[in-house]
Amino acid sequence: MSSTSNNPSEERFTVARTTLILDRLMTGVIKGGGWLVMLAVFAIFAFIFVQILPLFGHPEVKSVGKVAIPLEEVAVMGVDEWGELPFFLNQAGQLHFADLPRDVETRTYERVGGDLNQLALGPRGLFEVDTKLPEKNWTAFYYDAYKGEIALGSEDGRVALLHLDYKAEFLADAPRTVVPQVKSELLPALSQSNAPVRQLAFFESTTNRAIGTLQETADGETIVTLQTYVVKSSLFGAPKMVADAQIDLGHGITDEKPERLLIGGQGDRILLTTEGGWLYYLRLNKGQLERVQKLQPFADLEDTSIHSINWLLGKQSVILTSKSGANITLASYLDEAAGQILYTKIKDFPALDAGGANDFSPAQRNRGFLISNEHQLSLRYSTTGDVRWETDTDFPLQKIALGPRWDSIFAFDAQQNLHVYAVDDPHPNAGVKAFFGKIWYEGKSEPEYDWQSSSGTSDFEPKLSIVPLFFGSIKGTFYAMLFAMPIAILAAIYVSQYLKPEAKRYIKPAMEIMASLPSVVLGFLAALWLAPLIEDRVPSILLMLIAVPLSAAMLGYFWGRMPQTVRNRIRPGSEWMVILPVVLIVGYLSWQLGPTLESVLFRVYDPDLGVKAGNFRLWWTETTGVSFEQRNSLVVGLMMGFAVIPIIFTISEDALTNVPPYLTSASLALGASRWQTTWRVILPTASPGIFSATIIGFGRAVGETMILLMATGNTPIMEWNIFNGMRTLAANIAVELPEAPQYSTLYRTLFLGAMALFLLTFILNTIAEVTRQHLREKYKTI
Repeated sequence: MSSTSNNPSEERFTVARTTLILDRLMTGVIKGGGWLVMLAVFAIFAFIFVQILPLFGHPEVKSVGKVAIPLEEVAVMGVDEWGELPFFLNQAGQLHFADLPRDVETRTYERVGGDLNQLALGPRGLFEVDTKLPEKNWTAFYYDAYKGEIALGSEDGRVALLHLDYKAEFLADAPRTVVPQVKSELLPALSQSNAPVRQLAFFESTTNRAIGTLQETADGETIVTLQTYVVKSSLFGAPKMVADAQIDLGHGITDEKPERLLIGGQGDRILLTTEGGWLYYLRLNKGQLERVQKLQPFADLEDTSIHSINWLLGKQSVILTSKSGANITLASYLDEAAGQILYTKIKDFPALDAGGANDFSPAQRNRGFLISNEHQLSLRYSTTGDVRWETDTDFPLQKIALGPRWDSIFAFDAQQNLHVYAVDDPHPNAGVKAFFGKIWYEGKSEPEYDWQSSSGTSDFEPKLSIVPLFFGSIKGTFYAMLFAMPIAILAAIYVSQYLKPEAKRYIKPAMEIMASLPSVVLGFLAALWLAPLIEDRVPSILLMLIAVPLSAAMLGYFWGRMPQTVRNRIRPGSEWMVILPVVLIVGYLSWQLGPTLESVLFRVYDPDLGVKAGNFRLWWTETTGVSFEQRNSLVVGLMMGFAVIPIIFTISEDALTNVPPYLTSASLALGASRWQTTWRVILPTASPGIFSATIIGFGRAVGETMILLMATGNTPIMEWNIFNGMRTLAANIAVELPEAPQYSTLYRTLFLGAMALFLLTFILNTIAEVTRQHLREKYKTI
């Protein structure tokens, strides 16, 4: 008897070959897509990294070579804008130019044959330009490299002025030629004495001029004279510079012997150094000279004497060296207590090895300078206090000049050779200290973090600290999450656990639609509608933030203690029909009672009314000492919180809904109430999802651009004050990038901000994932 098998045929469970191939293909596609996503992320990271890497590089300075310049007693050396015509002014008042042809595109100098140590002079060679000055023994010189002006003082007490300018000529079938132009002016004697001028200071603007001279008589007496000029115009002829006042600086100012003199500001700021190492800051006001400050810059050294003092670009800060080689920067700032501008030390550079500086050349485009003594050449940057480049020379240095474009260095030695260096330092004001450290800027009373990429004040210099931007990102996100998290998470708990399913079908899609609202629309509403609306209604907002949650909590408390027969009249899940009217009524009353609360609690003297009145804005400023701006963090918190709520709500609600039903049933079966079940069972189980929702919302807030760009003052300040604004990393990139020249320091710094934002979100997401996994393991269900 044969038996029949009850097992189904194996062919029924055999997977078709095409299905297997398709499954493997799709698996490969999914894996490949995952790898491509990871590759794209790392490619973005690599691209940003390549853009910011030059910011932290060291300058490259190469010796181009040298050329013989057979000139003696060179007193002043400078160079034109293109670095092609260095000039040499000797003590006889003769002006020579050296023709150094330079390739316009490659910025390199031509050489003689294959000798890398020799430069080629152009067809003009070393040529002289007539200065039209009388033959005198000029004993003092002052050179303003930025304006191309030279002041000369003679052995008989006369002063002459030279103005240098350059013109580029383009001729047919010929390379561009730089032609020097020189104007001279011989001034009348500044003092009654015909003693030699030993030191000279000069200032000139379109409206005035000031010249200071320091003369030494045969008996050792020092005469310091300040001559001022003003521009006067008439109906006949062009405006002329005419003498205004002459002031003797030597009497009644100092008991020490004067040594050096500088004139800055608007021709009204005089710095006078003396033999004992003292610096006198004098102020010229309506023809009267007053002594503002007396300080000893090198008081902490054994030898306090001042070896050199020179203006930095802008003539607001001075660079000093001592005889021992110490190098510092003094800068002016507004002392609010004294009510006037004073000087203080803001930078302390490494000392020069071989003593004080014998020559100095300021940069004409930034806060850098070139300084030298007999055998040391050093390129430094004042803002960061960095030594950009330094070398010891095997030849005695006589004169130096820094190329106006920060791309070349010229050094003239005692053997009458001109040494030329090519400089590649595109980002001297960058570095770890500039981006992340406190910097003492010109015009500031203390070191600070600051961002100011464009000219906004008279003390302008690029300030590129990203710390205020990072702080602004955290501040804006903090206030947004402070507003969004409680509402979103509590709403998710109510919708997932208490709201009836019929209503839930409408609520959740509506919340998801909220997430699709364009941020530019929200920013527009925040700036033009919400900010003006709540500017004078802050007490109403504060009252609502307190009264609405409190009234809802009290209603819930009393509702839970009502008889069961009363509560049974409302179907489970429809309690919102009772809560919503109460919340709306309390909210409306809070809004209307805000002005009354303001008039009672926030009374302050109103200068417009002349009496005490309720004014929260004035009260806040007077009480806390911080500002109140219309576009502030409160506006950002409300509107950006509105943008973040849907994200946190949706993910949290999904996590709460997906808690296994048997956990809820078991808890209720054991006698726990719905709230106890929610608090002790559902929330811990769903905590990984809620935490993920919070971090995703945080990432959304950190990366938000348009709301923060439009709803804040967009000012990079570092205050937690809820009534002023901020500037975030994302908003800063949006504002600055369109105006940033490609590959400039600002351009690359914006990429640094993008990298900081990238790393912030990456680190937060990593921490979130690790925490989520920990919570999942802790509260996992079997």
